[in-house]
Amino acid sequence: MEMLLAILLWLGCITAPNTYYQPQIDSYANQNQEVINGVMASPTQQEFVWSQYGAATENVQVIDPYK
Repeated sequence: MEMLLAILLWLGCITAPNTYYQPQIDSYANQNQEVINGVMASPTQQEFVWSQYGAATENVQVIDPYK
C-alpha cells in the first residue's frame, strides 16, 4: 500500500498530509493503472519514486469505510 501511495503522490493524484477513503484510492489507482504497472515493473523507477515520496506516505491516512 505504501508504494501505491508513493506513486499516487508522484502522479499528483493525492497530497500529503491528507486523509482519503479507500474507494478514492482505488479509483485513482484504477485511473492510473498503466503507469502504476510500469513503475511496479521497474525496480529503478520504484527506487526513484520511493526516494522522492516514500517518507510522505506516513502523512497520508487511508480510511476503510467498510470496517
